[in-house]
Amino acid sequence: MIRPLLTAIAVTTCLAFSGCPDSETVSNSSSSTSSYAYVINSDNAISQFDLNAATGALTASSNPAVSTTGNNSIAGYLDLDNKFMYVVNQTSKTISMFGFDASSKPYLLSTPTVATDGEIRSIAVSPGKNAYVANIATSGDTSTVGVYSVASSGVLTKVSTVPSYGGSSYQLLLSGDDKYLYVLHNDTNRISMYTVGTNGALTSMTTPFIATIDFPQSFAIHPSGKFIYVARYASSGYVYRHDIDAATGAVGSLQISSQTAVGQSPRAIRIHSSGKYAYVLNGGNRTISMLNINETTGELTAMTPSFVASSGTDFPNSFAIDASGKFLYVTTYSDKVYAFQIDQSNGALTASSTVTTATSSNNFIMLSGSW
Repeated sequence: MIRPLLTAIAVTTCLAFSGCPDSETVSNSSSSTSSYAYVINSDNAISQFDLNAATGALTASSNPAVSTTGNNSIAGYLDLDNKFMYVVNQTSKTISMFGFDASSKPYLLSTPTVATDGEIRSIAVSPGKNAYVANIATSGDTSTVGVYSVASSGVLTKVSTVPSYGGSSYQLLLSGDDKYLYVLHNDTNRISMYTVGTNGALTSMTTPFIATIDFPQSFAIHPSGKFIYVARYASSGYVYRHDIDAATGAVGSLQISSQTAVGQSPRAIRIHSSGKYAYVLNGGNRTISMLNINETTGELTAMTPSFVASSGTDFPNSFAIDASGKFLYVTTYSDKVYAFQIDQSNGALTASSTVTTATSSNNFIMLSGSW
């Protein structure tokens, strides 16, 4: 991750729709070369779009939206390797589990949901192995991280829970090699740190957490695994860096000198898969900050120009980079998705197109590749 919801953030035989066999067998072969995008909407339904792999433009699919069967469906993860999708339902405290039919329409698996131990805002997945969620503590309870196994059918089964070190958890991320897991706590201004065993089990590091900046809103891991960047939510937004010990995965102390100005009230940060560019979505002034990354030191510097408008007068909610690294998409609270092309030579964003969703969108899950 960052591991984006393509990401961050991915044909199967289908179940529970007319003409679909009663099976969850996954077929990774396909003769088509179409690309698709999926948006989680505020009515807890998933909209599907066809994606033009040359231009990044989105076109509404003829497939109708599919219900998540959960409440407050706010985020998800698309498993590109095994072609499953997982959606977290914050207030119903469940994870919805999907496969894809021959037209790439999502369908709920025969076991459609699995319970969590608290409200959740995000999910991290090691494809075909394990999934992890940070359970938000309520009424004085201890916050935890839930560990789930991933069956060949895509179904998640809870294996264990481990303690975490903050009550409210905005985000959790796996390192690119799946050896380490990190949880960002916005209430205690901490990052919890775990090593991931060969069986997916989590073990708190010797120093189980590290202090980060106050009001942390989002974080991202550099593809090299050497740096973590944290966006501070404030009227004058900033991004800060932590260095990571390559040998142990431990996150080092906050580098105050790394403070890099971005826009107002940053909502999320994403790192391009090349490791050369970072993008920050700013809600306050409706912009995307564009930053160059020094891959040796991790230092961030603003591009010229340093930002682009994210969504006109529409308030942005979330954003993601597609799997090809060529396009970036912004969802809004105004029923729209804004598309941008990414210049591969310098990382600059150019506005491409806008599409309208069925309802106000909450988050964005991207599938881009041959199906």
